[in-house]
Amino acid sequence: MNELVSCLNWDPVKCLGQGGFGRVMLWKHRQTGQEIATKFLKIKNLAPDEEEKLKERWTQEYQWQQQLETPYIVKAVKLQDIDFMRFLNMYHSKIDSLPVIIMEYCNGGDLRNYLGRVEHFNGLFEYDIRQVLYSLRNAVHYLHQHCKIQHRDLKPENIIIHMDEGGKSRHYKLADFGYARCIPEHTKLQSVVGTPEYVAPEVIRGGRYNETVDYWSIGVIAFEMLCGIRPFLPHCEFYRIMEMIQKKPQYCIAIKENFKTNIVPKGDENEFICVESIFPENNSTFVFAKKLEAWLRLALDSNYKSRGHVRNELKFYTELDSILNSKVVTVFCLTSYQFFSYEVTPSMRVEQFLNTLCEETKIENTNLYVILPLLHPKKSLANISIAMDFYVEDWIRREPENPLAMLYVMDVRQCDCNVKCPKFSSTIMDCMEVCAETCNSLSKGLLEEFELHTNFVIGNEQRNLEAYLEGLQCCAVGVEHHLLSLKPQINNLREQILLTQGRIQQFSLTVAESNKRIIYEDSQQIWLKKIKTYYEEVEELRAKFWKTMKVDFQSICTTCKNYATEQIYENLSKNDIYKLKEYRRNLREDTKINDRLLKSQYALDNLSMRKKILKDPLLKEIRKALNSSVKFYRKVKHHIYNDIQYLKNMNTSLENDCKEILQFDCPELPMPSLYGNCCNELLRDAHKMMDKTYMLMSVKILWLMVAITTNAREITKTKHLNKKTSFLGQCKRYDPKLNACARRVFNEIKEQLVYGIPELFLPPFEPLRIPEIKMNQDTGGVCMQSSYKDIQLYGLTNFTVKDLDFDLINTKLKALLEFPKILMQSLYTIDGKIMMLPIVGAGPCQANFTNVQLDVNILCETASIENQVYLEVKDIEVHYEVDNVTMHLDDLFNGDKALSESMNQYINENWKILSEDLRPLLEKALRESIKSTSDKLLTVYTYSDLLPE
Repeated sequence: MNELVSCLNWDPVKCLGQGGFGRVMLWKHRQTGQEIATKFLKIKNLAPDEEEKLKERWTQEYQWQQQLETPYIVKAVKLQDIDFMRFLNMYHSKIDSLPVIIMEYCNGGDLRNYLGRVEHFNGLFEYDIRQVLYSLRNAVHYLHQHCKIQHRDLKPENIIIHMDEGGKSRHYKLADFGYARCIPEHTKLQSVVGTPEYVAPEVIRGGRYNETVDYWSIGVIAFEMLCGIRPFLPHCEFYRIMEMIQKKPQYCIAIKENFKTNIVPKGDENEFICVESIFPENNSTFVFAKKLEAWLRLALDSNYKSRGHVRNELKFYTELDSILNSKVVTVFCLTSYQFFSYEVTPSMRVEQFLNTLCEETKIENTNLYVILPLLHPKKSLANISIAMDFYVEDWIRREPENPLAMLYVMDVRQCDCNVKCPKFSSTIMDCMEVCAETCNSLSKGLLEEFELHTNFVIGNEQRNLEAYLEGLQCCAVGVEHHLLSLKPQINNLREQILLTQGRIQQFSLTVAESNKRIIYEDSQQIWLKKIKTYYEEVEELRAKFWKTMKVDFQSICTTCKNYATEQIYENLSKNDIYKLKEYRRNLREDTKINDRLLKSQYALDNLSMRKKILKDPLLKEIRKALNSSVKFYRKVKHHIYNDIQYLKNMNTSLENDCKEILQFDCPELPMPSLYGNCCNELLRDAHKMMDKTYMLMSVKILWLMVAITTNAREITKTKHLNKKTSFLGQCKRYDPKLNACARRVFNEIKEQLVYGIPELFLPPFEPLRIPEIKMNQDTGGVCMQSSYKDIQLYGLTNFTVKDLDFDLINTKLKALLEFPKILMQSLYTIDGKIMMLPIVGAGPCQANFTNVQLDVNILCETASIENQVYLEVKDIEVHYEVDNVTMHLDDLFNGDKALSESMNQYINENWKILSEDLRPLLEKALRESIKSTSDKLLTVYTYSDLLPE
């Protein structure tokens, strides 16, 4: 076996492992890079019957290896290289030519090596435990249910790891079927096999047993993965282990030695302790550990008949599946400086989860502040709809890039964190009292337990510190994000203030005009006093708003941003404050008990650094600032809501006061029997006229759409053209694909519209420039003149021909055009008066029209002129639709910002209602404009010019 050499393109790389009867080698193909593992049989110093038994098992293992097809078991590899196969089997020529077992190569070693890493001294991390148990459960279930095979030698050495490229993901596979046997139909006496530390007690006794022997082994492996040590007396002789396991109660899941020290002597009657719970020194969440603890009572039942069963019903797999499918949210409390964990389900509400969190952290619900880590996929608490949304699957893994908690919380009342001293186990307390002179009396098991507990305490403190610093940083970012999320509400409040100021000024103008006719001086004083009260209240609110938003808001946002990038987080988290790395690096290196004891004692002394760290002046300043910022955020959020409601109530009061003034101003009519309540009717008319004024201002912009076609009349002075345009005559009148051809021509025209098409009486369209449009209105109480100059329209060439249809029989054209967005810019002037309220303004104006649809139907008839057939427009139907309009008229009311903002907001909020009233008028104007342009085109070109036969 030592003479293995290269064969053909295959090179032996290294020995992967060997036992008493086998050796596993790694081979690599020079050209393809394929890697395989080969298992050879070794036979040394065996009696003939033992040798025969070993050959029989080898043959059975080889056959099973070829048949097992599941990703959770190492697969056999079937090579096509016959010469290499002969080469390998040559090494078995002296043992009846037994075949060499060829398997897939798993590059991550085995679970034993993985458990031996220094970071796993207190057990694997929860993610790894879940992955191993999931793979092991599926492998054993496959063997039991589908293959009817007992493995009988489950142990960490037989769980092989394969790493994906990049080393991020591990896949666990079961191997080595040397001791496997078919499950008998009836329980019967079977041979003693397996590894003693992991094998079930009934196997050691050599009595009757069944497939539940594998349940026991899985339970032992699960406990070792969880706590870092085997559950049953890992430092004792095997016969003592078996003796105590036979005596253990049903719910006992571990047995430990009651170690003797000079400080705490023990009696012989308490030599061993039966334990019914998981050791607290582990790397898993409390919820997961407690769930696994209950399941281990099923797996480690010493009675093989009831093992894995509850009331004669098999629960081994279903209970384990429930644990592996559970979702556990990890929470770190910045106030109490500790981790919490909670299982969440799809049906759990956020309120229920937070109430449970408040009960355990002892934080009142009103004082609880919740912080999401920076990389949380939900990004904001506003996106959290159920408790399950807090859970992040990938963050179970202890990777450097992953947050240490899925959620951070704090009590907004407390600036300082209430840090409790770490809980020391009795082992630590006893060993800390042992001095160097008496340490030689310590047993090896006690010393290793002391080292394990010390490693856990220091590692836990390091993790708490990193989580605390990470939580503070997330809190700084979170508070800033929460403050910035208030901006829409802040803008709403600002607009409400401006709107209310504008309405107060309108109310003031109304009162001033009314006072010219009201003869009651008392009434005048009442209105003037109300105006003063309104002004003072809004001004007080505006001043408070200005200080809060412009001074405090910006200052606190800047503070949070600065604290989110402080260097202290990285300095404290990256530095080995508690000397954990140094302790782990030298752990168990020294053989002298005295040196190992002192190192652990000194390591625990480093925990005194915690108080110094948490009292760091900068950290205290950060905590204090963040608490103040959270309180400010909550106060501002509350005040914004109350202030907006207050302003809405004030606007309602202003509206009622305005109605009351108009009622005072209505003259009493002599014939109420004929006219009814004339004052109320006049009041309604007055409000209609005021609304109509707003309507006219908003819809002025829509009139500009008419200019798209109107402008062609004013700009084009062209007579008959001698040269036909290239766009004409391309489509034949009786072509079956006439409509498709017309659409193509339209698209060509669209590209040319940017520069204009004079021969079609179309000016440049990007932008379309219109010198001026004037609009005058004098209806009832409304008297207004307006004009728009230097009009520029953008987006008219970016249209889509949604429908185009020629009806040659009826000489009718139907077109549906869609404009995604039209932008208008111009200079406007408005001057007018409605009842007592003057409306005046001049300045820039802009509007955005979104998703404009123009539906045009043109009906023509033929006419013969000088032996030529021309088309004449008989009727035109035009309809338009606009999804949304936003506009702004600058400098309304002689530059009064409050009144101007009030008017613009009113127009934008009510543009749909206002535009509907003018729809008939606008569509009529569009019809006339399109007809005028069409008439010019049809006068210049004959029917044959446009559509040749």
